[in-house]
Amino acid sequence: MFDWQTSLNVQYIDDPGFDYDPDTVLQNGASNDKTFLHLDLSRDFSQLRFSSKSRWFSENKYKVLSSVPGQSSVLSYQSEVEQWQQDMRLTATNDWHISARALGHNETSGNTNGLRDTQIAMQELELQKVWMGDLEWIAGMTLHQDQLDQINLASQIVEVDDASRQSAEGFVQVNASWQSFQMLLGSRVQYDSDFNWHQAWRGSVSYRIDSGDHSWQWRAGAGQSYRVPNLKERYYIFDHSNLGYMIIGNDELVPETANNVSGGVKWLYRPNTDWQFSSDLNLHYTDADDFIITTADAALSQQAGVDVFVYSNVEQAVIQGFDVALSAEHNVVKWQVNYSFLDAKDGNGQRLAERPRHLIKASVTYQHLPWDADIQFYVVASDEESPDSSYAGTYRDHAITANVQFKHQYSDHLSWQVGIENIFDQHQNTAKTQQGLFDARGIVSRQIVLSTQYQF
Repeated sequence: MFDWQTSLNVQYIDDPGFDYDPDTVLQNGASNDKTFLHLDLSRDFSQLRFSSKSRWFSENKYKVLSSVPGQSSVLSYQSEVEQWQQDMRLTATNDWHISARALGHNETSGNTNGLRDTQIAMQELELQKVWMGDLEWIAGMTLHQDQLDQINLASQIVEVDDASRQSAEGFVQVNASWQSFQMLLGSRVQYDSDFNWHQAWRGSVSYRIDSGDHSWQWRAGAGQSYRVPNLKERYYIFDHSNLGYMIIGNDELVPETANNVSGGVKWLYRPNTDWQFSSDLNLHYTDADDFIITTADAALSQQAGVDVFVYSNVEQAVIQGFDVALSAEHNVVKWQVNYSFLDAKDGNGQRLAERPRHLIKASVTYQHLPWDADIQFYVVASDEESPDSSYAGTYRDHAITANVQFKHQYSDHLSWQVGIENIFDQHQNTAKTQQGLFDARGIVSRQIVLSTQYQF
C-alpha cells in the first residue's frame, strides 16, 4: 500500500476465572478481559529505512476474596489497566540508526476497600553509529527518563509523588575477526540522576572449526554488569492481594554490581541426509554485590493479612550453573530439549528463593506442508525450587506442565491456532497453600485457547 509494509494484529481474551471449591466465596482465579492491538509500519526511502511499532493493551480483572462479616457484600480485588507504547526507528544500513520509545501505563487496582491509582511513563532515545574497516567500531548513547505517581483512593494519601529518574549512557565496542577467530571488547559508561557515575566493560572471544559434516564453535567471555534499581523497586506498591501477596518498594536500595565469566561450545552436524543435529553447552558464573531480591516481611504480612514482600539488597550472591540444548531437525519434524542447572546462593550459603535448581523444556514440532500447518507438543518441568521465608514448609518443590498447539496458515493474510495449556490439569493444592505450605505449581488449571490473526 503506497510502498508501505503494514501489519495489524488484534487479540481479545475473555477468561471467566475459576473456583476450585464452589462452596466458598473465595475465587482461586480472577475473571480477566484482555485486549491487545499491534500495528507495525515500515518503508524504505533510498538508503534509509523507517519503521514504527504501536502497541496498545487494556485489561479488566475481578476476583472475589471474601465476604464482609455481618453484611451481604463481598470484598474483592479489581484491576483496570490501559497501556500504550510507541517505537520509531530510522536506519541507514551498516552506518547509523536513531530509535525512540515512549510508554504510558495507567492502572487502578487493589482490594475494593483500598484501591490505588498509578501513573507510569517512560521515554527513551538511542543513537548508534558504525564504522566498518579492518576493525568494526560501534559507538552510541542512550537517554532515558522514568516517572511514577501513585495515590491511595480510599485514604486520598499520595504514596508516590512525582518520582522520576533520568540517565545517560555512552557505549563503545570494537569487533575484530581473523578467519575463524573473533574478538569483541566493549565498555559502557552511565550517569544516573540518583546514583551518579558508573563504568563497566566486557570482552569475549570465539573460535570456529569446520571439519567435514561437523562444525564446532568455542566461546568465552568475561566482564562486569551494573543495574540501577528502577522506580517500581524503590517506590511502587504492587498490590496482588487477589493472589495472596503484595510487593512494596524500598527507597533505600542501591545499585547491584557483578563480575561474571562464561564459556561454551556449540556443535553442528549435517550428515548427507535430510537431518541436522546440534548441541550447545554454556557455563556461567556470577559474583554479585548488593544483589536485588524480594524478601518476606513478617510484621507487614501480619498487618496486611497477606504475604508482603519488600525489595532489598543481598550483600553478596553467587549464581552459577550451565545450560545444555539439543536439537534434531528434519524437513518436517524438529525435536528440541533444553536443560538448565542453577545454583544461586547468598553470601551465607542460603539458596535464593523461587529459582528452580533443575529446569527442562522439551518440544516436538511437526509441519504438514500441504496444509501449511504445524502442530507442537511441549513440556516444561522444574525441580528443587526453594521457597522464600514466608512459607511454613514445602508441600511440593517440583512442577510439570504439558501443552499442545495447532497452527494453520489459512491464507496469505489469515492464520488461526488452537491449543490446550496444562493438559493434565496440574495446579496448586489450595488446601496446602492456605496452610502456608509452598507448592511450586502454578495456580491456573487446564485451558483451551483459540486465536486468529489477520495481517494486511
